[in-house]
Amino acid sequence: MKTNSFKHLHYQKDKYSPFQCDTLIQNALQKPPARIPLYCLYSNWNTFQQLPWKCATYYPVEESYGCSILSAFAVRYLRSIKGRKATHFRNLLSYVSPWHCLVCCRGYGKGDLPSRVFRYWREFILEVEEAIFEELTPSVRRELNGELDGYRQIYNEIELTEEPPSYVRSLLNNELEEQPDPNLRTLTIFKERGEPV
Repeated sequence: MKTNSFKHLHYQKDKYSPFQCDTLIQNALQKPPARIPLYCLYSNWNTFQQLPWKCATYYPVEESYGCSILSAFAVRYLRSIKGRKATHFRNLLSYVSPWHCLVCCRGYGKGDLPSRVFRYWREFILEVEEAIFEELTPSVRRELNGELDGYRQIYNEIELTEEPPSYVRSLLNNELEEQPDPNLRTLTIFKERGEPV
């Protein structure tokens, strides 16, 4: 597909269906354990003059944005911005992060993989969401506060847990026999090298 935008970023099956980002937010936060709703955006482009590089681990490499992450809350906020091509990759660049930043970044502290991911989410992804939210008009912010308040509260209170959910433990032990959630299409587990199961 040759395009410079994510035409389906604000996907809605039909005008009566919820937007995909709203469904992602609801499914991630409605029942415990609360999960962080993220989009993974795949892209390819010729070149960009200015690359916003915030990585504290690696040198700037534009190919790193070929697989980028963006918060579902950021997508929801961007949907509210009128008169701007919020789905064009050039406009999204300042809001997305290369996927590897989530799991490889040493700039967000030491510690195990879950701690680094959590800190990156807390100190970078939430900051990006807040920056987008502040770009909105006061009336749109009030509307979003009413619409998302319960979800934002749950989301902002997410903490690391001592143990993964039971379905993750079952998968790690090769004991998962049925789909844990009908809305969960894929479950991917990342481990650091040398980490025991």
